[in-house]
Amino acid sequence: MYYILTTYFPNHWDKIPNNRTSYKRRFLSITDDRLKNNTPTIFLWINKDSKNIEKAWIGKIFNIEKTDDSIFYSIKIEKEIEVDPEFASTKIGWYVIDEELDLSKDEVSQKTTNPHILNGNWDQGIALNLHTLKSIKLPDGKFDTTYTTLGNALHKLKYWKDISFIPFIVDNVCVFLNNDFSNFLKITDVILPVPPSDTSRSFQPVYELAKSVSSKVNIPADFNYLIKLKSTSQIKSIEDPDERKRILDGAIDMKDKRYEGKNVLLFDDLFRSGSTLAEITKLLKDKGKVKLVFVLTITKTRTKR
Repeated sequence: MYYILTTYFPNHWDKIPNNRTSYKRRFLSITDDRLKNNTPTIFLWINKDSKNIEKAWIGKIFNIEKTDDSIFYSIKIEKEIEVDPEFASTKIGWYVIDEELDLSKDEVSQKTTNPHILNGNWDQGIALNLHTLKSIKLPDGKFDTTYTTLGNALHKLKYWKDISFIPFIVDNVCVFLNNDFSNFLKITDVILPVPPSDTSRSFQPVYELAKSVSSKVNIPADFNYLIKLKSTSQIKSIEDPDERKRILDGAIDMKDKRYEGKNVLLFDDLFRSGSTLAEITKLLKDKGKVKLVFVLTITKTRTKR
C-alpha cells in the first residue's frame, strides 16, 4: 500500500514549516482505518490552472493525528522524482493505492521490439514499439496502465531516473539499427537527439541514450546543434494541432548549416503527436539544407493526438 497526496500550493511539499501539515477530511478518499504511519507516499504539486503535475517527491508520512474535520501529519521527503503525466488524479486529495510502491527494476529478460512506421515530413521514421498496451482510468482518477517491456524500461528511466535500464534500451536500439535499419544507418552522418521540452532538468534521458547509441554504432552525436529557445513542456497536454504549432513556433533553432547535404538521424524517446519532430525536420531541410532526415524513437503512444 502507498499514498498519493496532492496539493495546488506552489512548492508546498518540500517547504512545509517543520514538515507538519494537515488535510481537511473532505479531501480524503480513504477511511480512518487506512491511515497508517510510515506509509510510502508520493507527493504531487498540481498546477491549479493547467491541472498538470509540476513537481513530485517520494517520502513518508508519520505522527498522524485525527480531529473531527482534519487529519494532521508530518512528512519526510526523501527525494524529488518525475512521474508520468497520467500517473494520478489531478484533483486535490489523499489517495490510497493497494499495491506495493516498487521503484526497483522490473524483470526485462527479453528484447521486445515491434517496429511501427512513423508518418511525417521526414524521409523514414520508426518507433521500436508501442509505449503501452492499455490504460484504464479508474474511478479515483488513477490510471491502471500496462506497458510493453520496452515501454516499461523507458518509463522507469524517464520518470524514476533508473539508469540501470539504459543498457537494455540501448541494446534494443543498436540491434535494430544494425539489422532492420542498416541501409539507412550506412548513409547516416550524425545523430541529433531532440532537445528536451524542459532544458532546466539536470537528467535528460534522450541525451543519455543518444550518447550510448552513438558510441556503439560509431556515428557521432551532436548535442549542441539544435538549440531550444523556449520551454515546450505544456505541449504534452494540448490536443489542438494549431495550438501545438503556435507553441512550437520559434521554439527551436540550429547553430549553422554544418550538415548541409548530409543525412541525419533525429533521435527521441517517446513519439506522441510528432509535432516537435515535424518542426525540427522542416527546420533542418528548409534552413539547414539537410539532404535526408531519418527519425527513430524508442516507443510511441497507441493513438496519435
